[in-house]
Amino acid sequence: MIRLFRPEEELLDVNRSGMWIDLTAPEENEINQIAELLNLEENDIVAAIDLNEKNRIEIHDKYSLMIIDIPDKVGDHEYVTLPLGILLVGDNVV
Repeated sequence: MIRLFRPEEELLDVNRSGMWIDLTAPEENEINQIAELLNLEENDIVAAIDLNEKNRIEIHDKYSLMIIDIPDKVGDHEYVTLPLGILLVGDNVV
């Protein structure tokens, strides 16, 4: 699913800047769409949601990729970690 946010609005035209683009369990066509619109490598979008990806920061010419593990509570005293991928593209955040 793709959701686009600006501080005062939701679901905007993807050609505007200053947006938070929330990708949650994206389908292949959504990955392709965002990669094409923002000139990103599809592999970097896929890496951001891969459960086995390691924490890292990559600096590319037109964007930066950060992957960090965040905790997710699965029981009273049990946690697992899940990847959180952040792509900084100009003044947009994916």
